[in-house]
Amino acid sequence: TLPSLLFLDLRQNNFICTCSNQMFIQWSLQNPKTQVLHFYQYTCAFPQSYKGNLLWTFNTSSCFIDYEFILFIANATAVLSLMLVCLEISCGLYVSSIACLLY
Repeated sequence: TLPSLLFLDLRQNNFICTCSNQMFIQWSLQNPKTQVLHFYQYTCAFPQSYKGNLLWTFNTSSCFIDYEFILFIANATAVLSLMLVCLEISCGLYVSSIACLLY
């Protein structure tokens, strides 16, 4: 970090609106010690779909992967699959034992 940096002017730069810049965007919005001059006027140059959009409006929440939710879905799927296998086995055994008794 640069603790004595008070002002940062990056107006002549081309900005890429991708998740690789999420830390810079968050830092520029939340850093109380360094003022990023004209930050709210910086526009995206790349990718083409974001060209001309304001950099600070880039949605950085889409950059985060919710690993807890993915693990929850994976575990729930595994448990339900195991329950279905057990149910199939137990019902299959039950049906075959009844069939043996009837014949």
